Amino acid sequence: MWWFKKKKITNQEQMFVGYWIFDYLDDGILVIDQKNRVFLANFKAAEYLRIKKEDLIGKSILELNKYLNLRDLAVLSQVRIRKEERKEKIKPRDNFFLEAKFIPLKTQEEEVKNILIILYDITREVLTEKAKSEFIRLSTHQLWTPASGIKWSLKMLLNEELGELNNKQKELLKEIYEANEREIKLIGDLLTVAEIESGNVISEVSLLNIEEIIQSAINDCEKMAIKKGVKIIFREPKERIPKVMVDEEKIKMAIRNIIDNAIRYNKSSKGIVEVGLERREKEIRIEISDNGLGIPYEEQRKVFSKFFRGKNILQIDTTGSGLGLYIAKSIIEAHNGRIWFESEENKGTTFYFTLPIKKKFGEFLSSKFY
Repeated sequence: MWWFKKKKITNQEQMFVGYWIFDYLDDGILVIDQKNRVFLANFKAAEYLRIKKEDLIGKSILELNKYLNLRDLAVLSQVRIRKEERKEKIKPRDNFFLEAKFIPLKTQEEEVKNILIILYDITREVLTEKAKSEFIRLSTHQLWTPASGIKWSLKMLLNEELGELNNKQKELLKEIYEANEREIKLIGDLLTVAEIESGNVISEVSLLNIEEIIQSAINDCEKMAIKKGVKIIFREPKERIPKVMVDEEKIKMAIRNIIDNAIRYNKSSKGIVEVGLERREKEIRIEISDNGLGIPYEEQRKVFSKFFRGKNILQIDTTGSGLGLYIAKSIIEAHNGRIWFESEENKGTTFYFTLPIKKKFGEFLSSKFY
């Protein structure tokens, strides 16, 4: 290694070392110019895409996409405009998955001329996760049938269809019934997670009135709100809200999960949950706020993680699964929406999410979802 110990290295030698390191990096590297053409690539990128390195140079994003299989061809434009990094999971071919990281290369004037694409091989992680999801799906399906059978048997007993019950028997059966209901909900959540992780987030989409879906989700949560002593207020929009292209069942589930949390972790009396809806240029925005426990600042980054439950919540309620917000976020993002929140401990939380306005079914298909 005497060569690297030299006190002075010429520019030509530095360039040689730089290109040598670049070419033999473990991750794939592509650099895209202002005309959206590849002007730099390394051997690993060529290996991942099964194309000769010299054949990569000069290819446009359209030509490159035959090998990359990007879902959203507008990603380069979005990175240039927003000047922010973006990640995409892509599947160039069967049983091979890459994570593509798009990094804007800014000039001193903060102008984005070139874009760096780093390709990471995530095949092992994806296939492992798929195997886990399949195991969860199969095992929860096996649990669903007996749990549902127990539910209806308990219902018959509680309704005294098989004979009269005394108060102690009724109370015990009611506790068992509620515990079984929680188990059924957990099984349902796990099945939904398995669907999400297998890529089947959305099944049927149609042009629908989002206001009606929100109202239906509120109605589903009304019984729990009354029991908890929480009032739900729906602030009707000031202007007509256009229809949106959504999977009705899934988007209703996402809204219901957020409202459910807002009720469950609210004050035991005088709690308020407000739901608002408004149009904002090319999207609609839904806002769900409460005056409840709030989320501790140090835990806010974990809110959308699977099985997350705040320390302050665990002190008063140990029955939740911690999957509701993970499911909501996955569903909303599958609709090309965004979700975020503001929260202060002991003062409450407000969740916001958006859905794009799509006038035609084709516009929905040409977007990120497929």
